[in-house]
Amino acid sequence: MPGFTGIIRTTPITGDDGLLLNCLLASLRHHDWYVWDTLCLPNTLIAQVGTGIFPYNQFSESHGIHVGLHGEIYRDDRDEISPLDYIRDLYLKKGKLFAAGLNGSFIVFLHDSTRQCTYLVTDHVGSRPVVFYQMKSGAIIFAPEVKPISDLKGEVFRADLMAIADMLTSGNLTGARTFVKDVNRMGPAEVLEVGVEGLKRYRYWEFELNEDPAERAISFYQQGLAERLQKAVDRRLRGINEGNYAIFLSGGKDSRGILGCAVQNGHKVQTVAYGFSREKRSDASTSAQLSRMLDVPHLYVQCDLDQYVPFEESSAYLYNGMRGPSLEWPM
Repeated sequence: MPGFTGIIRTTPITGDDGLLLNCLLASLRHHDWYVWDTLCLPNTLIAQVGTGIFPYNQFSESHGIHVGLHGEIYRDDRDEISPLDYIRDLYLKKGKLFAAGLNGSFIVFLHDSTRQCTYLVTDHVGSRPVVFYQMKSGAIIFAPEVKPISDLKGEVFRADLMAIADMLTSGNLTGARTFVKDVNRMGPAEVLEVGVEGLKRYRYWEFELNEDPAERAISFYQQGLAERLQKAVDRRLRGINEGNYAIFLSGGKDSRGILGCAVQNGHKVQTVAYGFSREKRSDASTSAQLSRMLDVPHLYVQCDLDQYVPFEESSAYLYNGMRGPSLEWPM
């Protein structure tokens, strides 16, 4: 699975750490065409694994601060500054509180050579997985999935029976648990900080539900939702070359709301729908009608139902940590 993997120490990196990183990479490269970028620092050895299909941000250094980004940063400004420079500038202004100024779907790596401090940061909802394990030596090993860590030789791993019980009873894992004992997940809005004082974990944001006791008209809430949705769509689309992206349109409220906000905010968009039928009341028909109403270019992709079953197993592949349609799936 794409993402960051590596070793963070409070002592200098050793030659054995290079072999350890190769083992982690070998387990993460699910396909031969996966690519990676490696960064070696005095106490940190890290690699970012990507599919090679979608571009990703390579590591960057300035002012003694190394930055890596897996995912995307959504910004309110329209500056031409790169996402990595944007993260670095936030750190220079706010120090260890920089993560509170980030929005998006991301994992951020940052190393401050002056302070000899390394940070791993997840986004507000933890949309991209990171698991980590503290070795007997004190070193921190991290990866986007459990398998590369649990496969390491020289460390004894056991199943976490409480985590298995949680999954069987509630269908979810609680807290930071994984199915392997002592291999923990980073949570939403979490910072993993490794410095001279060792490992620290803390949250940079907590969701708070503040109910307004005042009685409001329903139009007040409708307006508030519309403003927030418009801001979220505008933030998400900034920095993307106009006309080089499309909105998947199902005809439902979610996608039509996003399309309406994009058009109202002046973004040049296209829409795409796919399915097995174009009957009058199908999603595909509704999508085409909405696109015509808003004067937006629309593409419909007809899927062949007879080919769905034999190609189902190859109909998805992992890209950028998420699932997507296979390039080989005929339509």
